Amino acid sequence: MRVGRGTAACRGFWYAAVMLVSLGAIASGPVRAQEQESRNVLIEAPQVEYNTKDSIVTASGGVEVSTGGRVLRSDTLIFNQRTGIVTASGNVSITELDGTVAFADDVTLSDDLKDGVVNSFSMLLADDSKLAATQGRRSGGTVSELDNVVFSPCKVCKDPNGPPPVWQIKARRVIHDKNAQTISYEDARFEFLGVDVVYLPYFAHADPSVRRKSGFLVPSFGSSTDLGYFLEVPYYWAPAPNYDFTISPFVTTDEGQVLKGEYRHRFEKGYMRFSGSVANVEQFNTDGTGIGENTVASHLFGEGGFELAEHWNWGFKTQLTSSDTYMERYEISGEDRLESTAFVEGRWNRSSVMSSGFYFQGLRETDDVGTTPFVLPLVEATYFPRQTLLGGRFRLDGNLMLLQRTNGPDSRRVSASAEWRRETIAETGEVFTFFASMRGDVYQTNDLNPLALPGVRDDDVIGRFLPMVGAEYRWPWTRPVGNTSVVVEPIVQLIAAPYGGNPSEIPNEDSASFEFDDTNLFSAVKFPGLDRWESGVRANVGVRASAYFDNGGLAEVLLGQNFRLEEDDAFSFASGLGDQESDYVGRIFIEPTENFSLTHRFRLAKEDLSFQRNEIELQGRYDRLSGGVGYTLLGDDTSGLGLLAREEVRASARFNFAPFWFVQASGRRDLENDQMIESRAGIGYEDECSAFSLIFARRFTEDRDAEPSTAILFNIRLKALGEEVGS
Repeated sequence: MRVGRGTAACRGFWYAAVMLVSLGAIASGPVRAQEQESRNVLIEAPQVEYNTKDSIVTASGGVEVSTGGRVLRSDTLIFNQRTGIVTASGNVSITELDGTVAFADDVTLSDDLKDGVVNSFSMLLADDSKLAATQGRRSGGTVSELDNVVFSPCKVCKDPNGPPPVWQIKARRVIHDKNAQTISYEDARFEFLGVDVVYLPYFAHADPSVRRKSGFLVPSFGSSTDLGYFLEVPYYWAPAPNYDFTISPFVTTDEGQVLKGEYRHRFEKGYMRFSGSVANVEQFNTDGTGIGENTVASHLFGEGGFELAEHWNWGFKTQLTSSDTYMERYEISGEDRLESTAFVEGRWNRSSVMSSGFYFQGLRETDDVGTTPFVLPLVEATYFPRQTLLGGRFRLDGNLMLLQRTNGPDSRRVSASAEWRRETIAETGEVFTFFASMRGDVYQTNDLNPLALPGVRDDDVIGRFLPMVGAEYRWPWTRPVGNTSVVVEPIVQLIAAPYGGNPSEIPNEDSASFEFDDTNLFSAVKFPGLDRWESGVRANVGVRASAYFDNGGLAEVLLGQNFRLEEDDAFSFASGLGDQESDYVGRIFIEPTENFSLTHRFRLAKEDLSFQRNEIELQGRYDRLSGGVGYTLLGDDTSGLGLLAREEVRASARFNFAPFWFVQASGRRDLENDQMIESRAGIGYEDECSAFSLIFARRFTEDRDAEPSTAILFNIRLKALGEEVGS
């Protein structure tokens, strides 16, 4: 069994072992001060006696010895030069640099520091953990033993008749083997509230000098209506300092067995990490009914990054699964669209070039493998010359994309653009920004007419030239109002470009997920990709008002609109942007104190100011109550995002009803379809040394064979051991 590395419990046993060495190093300092001047040992004692006949040096009356930040205190310190024995007795304590304090009645140590005995040992660690033992021994310089050990990171009542700590470990013997780098326990008992709950005749773990040690991790277990009872027992294997494996058999009573695994590897100039699973699962029809046959299902997630040379690196991300619903059924991941990519990148100051490839896997029932694209390669380059042009900054961009499908249209694109931008601040505080750009694209497409409709071309080569000029005007006004600073800033952008630029022969691959909101209100081209172009003469107009409170609070409002001389059919009617006058978009953010915040983002129809998109997020804390409420309304123009129109509300709350105790609850509800999405409720306890909770969780959604499920989860965490011991 492997317990958390570097935990308080480990450090306690470690300090108990090194206390003997610490004492020897300090006590031998005054005798060997000339031989080891670098120790800088400072000794303070009211009385020092030297018995020449017996060769004994005695310091008494309250001895304090300091070296290297470590301080030894005792009533008496005796060094027998003939036998080489050092003895400290009476209220012995050693204080370490990190605040750890060790106590003992007396300590005896040989001159070569290899053997010694400490009686009535106790320790207070820097994190307030406590350790006690009746006796400690060190032999051969490598093995230290403690007898009748008690350890707890919990607060202990000073009254001996008071309640016991929440949890503690008692062991008949604890042995630290320096050569083997292990700490082993004999006859160990875990107590909760004074009651024995686990007895282990023997277990061991690595000492704090070892960062990684092979062995079993703490198992997890639980039950749900979908999986039945389940048990996961991970085994950690570290064959080398720079890579390791974790193998986790996952057994369920209702859904078979799963073998999970993780592999991590750190190189001199990079890293990679993979996690995955394989299972023998029952096959289901599309309606969720079983067909009585089993199949192998699996998933693989991974990522990595490596340095190739100065300025150059490469990396990858992998997300793959053999089944649309496998990961959801076994609660591995809730992702419904996976993305795998690899890239090579070079960077020089602000300039860069990147070549990448993308493979997508859709897990929704409506996703079609044949029409899902893969991109190889996508090359993007940006160059910022150091020289200015007409007093402004200049930028060059290039783009190459090859997009393929097994069943559907393909496209290849080459694009190059140049952009110039200059900002000027007038003496009156007005800010003028002038910008201009030119872009040229060439597309080659095929399979545009899969139905072989007459009069529709199946492939084409088409080019376009896209110039644009514009100017932006901002004039921030500020004024103190009491203890508040108020800033009002009107913003106007005027942009001119030729009309058109979006021929039907160019497919829209990278600009379908468009949404008009406060984040792109003042973007010269609002589409996120290159396949669609915003044309014509237009103006982006808005105002930003902010209030800065003297206590650090903030309030901000942004409201704006787009105007055009002519409509732009590149935007759909439902986007709120295609008409000559757009919908209103805005944002309200209020944070008067660190305990309260409100964010409201919206789009209002220009005709009747009805909400076309509405997002509200409220977070707050008052005394022992904290929580949040969120509301989301998506309009009809969400097809490009892969989403349907929806309206949902979510809420969460936590209330600390007593010291260390709390109740919590959360939930999401689909208002569009009048049904719950998920809910959780529970009760928990958390103090300085432990935490546990009992949670009821319910998932109401259904996706083919991934049915709604209910689970009861019980979590325990012993903080000093650094591991969860159940779930």
